Amino acid sequence: MTLLDSVCIRLAKVDSATLYNEIGKLRASAAGTDAYTRLNLERAILSVKTDEGFELETAVSNGEKMIDQAMKLNAPELAAIQYMTLGFYYELKKQSFGKAFEKDFVRYSLCLQRAFPLDD
Repeated sequence: MTLLDSVCIRLAKVDSATLYNEIGKLRASAAGTDAYTRLNLERAILSVKTDEGFELETAVSNGEKMIDQAMKLNAPELAAIQYMTLGFYYELKKQSFGKAFEKDFVRYSLCLQRAFPLDD
């Protein structure tokens, strides 16, 4: 995850044309991989787009879709990271601190459940 995030962050620092061109290449490279890898790539792309201010009008809906997909894949770690991205979006882009806290609280809860699963 860290390597993928670093690559996307560096691409976004060049210019938007480079970012979108390289996103296409990354997606093509990931096309033949498993669903988890493809979703992780999309998570990294969405995170960078949100951080850099690209496509903000769809950041929440795309983030929520990604969370749903992650939970269906039984990948709460990807959902938790996406909740963190949404938390940053609400805090830094919207200055909606209550919404940011809500997203961070859900992320924290997912991390706790993963670390300390409850026996049924």
